[in-house]
Amino acid sequence: MRPYAGNGDPDKMKAVDGVTPGCVTVWSGAGDGVCFFGELIALGMKTRGCVGALIDGGIRDIEWIAKQKFPVYARYRT
Repeated sequence: MRPYAGNGDPDKMKAVDGVTPGCVTVWSGAGDGVCFFGELIALGMKTRGCVGALIDGGIRDIEWIAKQKFPVYARYRT
């Protein structure tokens, strides 16, 4: 996985390009109240064979992610 530079969703999607099948990604946030992970990132990772994510920060779109049966563990939801 490529490091995420923290410049918005386009850079997050670039980081997702480096995901390999069977991996679990780890995302680190910078502060409370900020969402780092949602439906688009989860879909991109799942499509590339990622099997889950650990986020030190916030997530959104939790209903969609749950329906996809994509395991995500986060510090909080936004």
